[in-house]
Amino acid sequence: MFSKTNHHYQDERIRYLIVDCGFGRLLVAATQHGICLTEINDQDSALVKYLQARLPQATIEHLANDSELKNWADQARSHIDGECADWTAPLDVRGTAFQVSVWQHLVGIPVGQTKTYGQVARAINRPSASRAVGAAVGHNPIAIHIACHRVIGQKGALTGFRWGLGMKKQILAREGVISKDW
Repeated sequence: MFSKTNHHYQDERIRYLIVDCGFGRLLVAATQHGICLTEINDQDSALVKYLQARLPQATIEHLANDSELKNWADQARSHIDGECADWTAPLDVRGTAFQVSVWQHLVGIPVGQTKTYGQVARAINRPSASRAVGAAVGHNPIAIHIACHRVIGQKGALTGFRWGLGMKKQILAREGVISKDW
């Protein structure tokens, strides 16, 4: 699922597909081993630019008729739209050892619960690394599945989210997390 490496898909073939989801357009990118990136935007061109910027040394191909990728994209869309809690599509997520430790912890945060950056830092035995946890959370390539939306500020406030605090609040509310502080 996760690889501890600084090798970020250099000279690898990345195939992608863009589908509709409840929040706009969803890009799902994958290696031969599994999904490596998801992104949401209203414009397909912005999605492709994001993919190219995030994986600049990869060979990127749009494959609309790839049945395996279509299946994975459908599962990602269902997961993002809250229709399917289970995720069986394989992942090929790479990062530093620290990033991977944060992401592995995020996957384990149950639906309906949140943790603060400090709680995540303590859980991975890096109690003074709250800011670094925030950076790893922000660099999460498969948001929603790697549950970065479930990480909140120290006093329960909503904090940064790649797709905006409105979407973060909406996703958390759908999962049953409501706070008077939001």
